[in-house]
Amino acid sequence: HPHTQKNKQTKKRKKQEGTKKRSKKTTERMMQAVEGFLQRNKEPILLPLNLLIAFNSLFFTLTGSISVLAVRSYYTSLFLSSAKYTILLVVRHGLPDKTTFTRLVNGFVKKDLHAVMSFQPVITNKDLHYLSYAMILQMSGSRPLVVAIFPFALSALFKLAQSSAGLPVVGALASTMIIPRLPSSQSVLYWNAVSEYVTCFALFLNLFTPYRSIIGLFGYAQVLGNRYSCSPHSKQAGNVILTSLDNLANHPSCPSFLKSGYDFIKRQALNVRQMMENSARQNFQPPPPHAHQQ
Repeated sequence: HPHTQKNKQTKKRKKQEGTKKRSKKTTERMMQAVEGFLQRNKEPILLPLNLLIAFNSLFFTLTGSISVLAVRSYYTSLFLSSAKYTILLVVRHGLPDKTTFTRLVNGFVKKDLHAVMSFQPVITNKDLHYLSYAMILQMSGSRPLVVAIFPFALSALFKLAQSSAGLPVVGALASTMIIPRLPSSQSVLYWNAVSEYVTCFALFLNLFTPYRSIIGLFGYAQVLGNRYSCSPHSKQAGNVILTSLDNLANHPSCPSFLKSGYDFIKRQALNVRQMMENSARQNFQPPPPHAHQQ
């Protein structure tokens, strides 16, 4: 009977909606439980991660890429760094849900400036930048570089030295001898920024070797450009490096072909940067005032 069939379809639809609601509530409870666990146990989790990152980075730095264990230590350090910065992102901003991803994708697809700018605290977070660096270096297949893991190793050693003051055995020693001699966090971020520029240049030089990775260079340069636009330490390091290179290129004893090559690379880099800024300005224009009224 048509009426009976309609009732069955209505019951089936209500049952499916109830199942979706229960599934959504279960997922939300699980996400809240994970976020709460990470917030309560952030320090006990990050301490061994920093220790393993520092150990693997130092082992690779001391042995180089001459053995399989050294290369494995390099990728282990990158993997642990990815886990570390993922935890820091979750603790600060929470786990992303389906609605968050949908709003972000729609913002880029529909060129909605307000939707994209709502994610600015996440996009400009240095933890996201370091997570992106670690994942790009893992998946690019480029040659292992000592300078590439320098930011992760230096940050891990700095956090370990700070955390050592709370340990029961070496706490007093660390408070009197290690903590006062530590560089400031601003200095750590500055030297990390310097190493990021050197890493990008090393990835560019790798294009002329069998270990070339165009995707790795492009991805790393994209994140580095984002860092330059939102990090004062990256901007300071970039200006210092650019000034030093200009002084070397304009030195009277510098060969003319080196100066010409440097000027050509500098012009091309500035042109690419200008094109990217113009494209972003055209794609994400703020809507007219009457659009909100309508």
